[in-house]
Amino acid sequence: YTVGNYLTNAFGQFDNYTPLQLAQYVATIANNGVRLAPHIVEGIYDNNDTGGLGELIKETETKEINRVNISESDIALLQQGFYQVSHGTSPLTTGRSFSNGATVSISGKTGTAESNVANGQKATNTNAVAYAPSNNPQIAVAVVGASGLFFSSLILAFNSRITIF
Repeated sequence: YTVGNYLTNAFGQFDNYTPLQLAQYVATIANNGVRLAPHIVEGIYDNNDTGGLGELIKETETKEINRVNISESDIALLQQGFYQVSHGTSPLTTGRSFSNGATVSISGKTGTAESNVANGQKATNTNAVAYAPSNNPQIAVAVVGASGLFFSSLILAFNSRITIF
């Protein structure tokens, strides 16, 4: 490890986080600094008479892990930044495609990260995290596109997760 590695890690290079960790990060922003234990399902359901989704048998409980020590004004600033990534009017707005065709307001963040792969080659991965609806978050999503996946493909995968919501 070199000083250069430490410097590039300081601004998010080299994929130090899993998609689940990224989803938990964005959920913490959405929940005003409250970090919740992640869960993938809402609950356990029975089947109905036709084999479809039946009655809820057991709901997955939400568990608070901790709270980030951050002021209300600072968390509001972060949330506004996430909103602007999806809804901003600047030519530099990177996540406007999150909102294209969405049925709810989405707040998010995009990024790219370099990663070392086989034989020391570098790969550039695209990442997107978001929560929705922006004003009453119910879902947090993280999508990581491995090297070679075009950002437009990543957004299609991302939008389908929010649309399912």
